[in-house]
Amino acid sequence: MRPSRHLALSAGVGVGVWAITGEPWSIPVTLGAGVLVDIDHAPDLWWTFALRRKPTATFLLHGWEWLGAAIAFGVWFGFPWWLLALIVGHGFHLVTDHIFNGGLTFSYSLIYRASQGFQMARVAPGWDFDYAFKVFKKEMPPAAWLIEWWVKRSGSSDCEARPEAHKAEERLDVQR
Repeated sequence: MRPSRHLALSAGVGVGVWAITGEPWSIPVTLGAGVLVDIDHAPDLWWTFALRRKPTATFLLHGWEWLGAAIAFGVWFGFPWWLLALIVGHGFHLVTDHIFNGGLTFSYSLIYRASQGFQMARVAPGWDFDYAFKVFKKEMPPAAWLIEWWVKRSGSSDCEARPEAHKAEERLDVQR
């Protein structure tokens, strides 16, 4: 799901957590948990788009395991407002990513991704390199500019994949 949509959803969900807990700080905490989790895409984006390497699916914060650990922590120690806000924000992020981004059944499990060598081609076989970069460019223009600058600086003339190679695994210029 796009960052702008995570922002809107997390804001609305944060208001809901505030209504339940009575704590106004639950809005920014839910917002942070629902949006800032995407920072874990930065290493994979740099690896794939700037360094032009075989796409990876590391996303260390995108894992059901973290949500399970947070819920277990809440069961053990109680559910203070901040923990509820974190769980709800992170949980909505994972659910909406899984629904809208697709992927295999276990693609949002760290354990599963590790068992697949964090290879995008195995975790999300239909991942479209070209579309992913276009969305990234629209949603995060400064970051896309930085990647394009790096690619030009490092001697590659084109940041996007060639039209005939839409799937990341088939993409040319990938170092294996």
